Amino acid sequence: AQARKQYLTLVHWWHDSPEAVKAQHRYAELLLADSNYEKAFSEFQYLIEYFAGDFPLEPVLEEQFRIANYVRTKHRETVLFFLESTSTKKALPLYRQIIKNGPNWHRTPSALFYMGIIHENQKDYAQAIASYETLTLRYSLSEFAVSARYRQGYCLYKISQKNPRDEIRCYKALMTLINFEKDYPQNPNTPNVKAYVSELKALLSAFSFEKAD
Repeated sequence: AQARKQYLTLVHWWHDSPEAVKAQHRYAELLLADSNYEKAFSEFQYLIEYFAGDFPLEPVLEEQFRIANYVRTKHRETVLFFLESTSTKKALPLYRQIIKNGPNWHRTPSALFYMGIIHENQKDYAQAIASYETLTLRYSLSEFAVSARYRQGYCLYKISQKNPRDEIRCYKALMTLINFEKDYPQNPNTPNVKAYVSELKALLSAFSFEKAD
């Protein structure tokens, strides 16, 4: 605790000194070592915002990413296919900040993917789709891109289930899933996709039958 106070004093009283950068970095590291995760994230963010260019950015982004992952998975329990926690929503602004800090960083696609998963587990499908869509558009070569495309189609399917009389939503879900099936016929999720496609085709066929009447 005494060391943290000394580093904090140095930062605030000699903010423009070369030692202030190191002191701020060390202050954040000590908070992290004491398991004060969210405060540590904020102090790493202070380092990024007020001392930009005076330290290597990537190691700090790694620390922030590690904190966000911890917040996402602590007190976790299984929900559907993923690990969900009552506190996972707190990870959303952390991932959002990481994406802003490092738009071209190699872990940014995974931050977007985890944001999508959190929204999806909370049944906020529109926000989940937004995260997955951003990932597939901006980071199409990422290892998460194919999974994001599947999850985007699945979320559209879930929205169509909630709005079975909305022909436009159903058609959008259908076309997204058909395109996934066409592009990734060997993907492990493709059998599920085929089932969703069949269901949506039957629903849209019923719409056509009603119109014919």
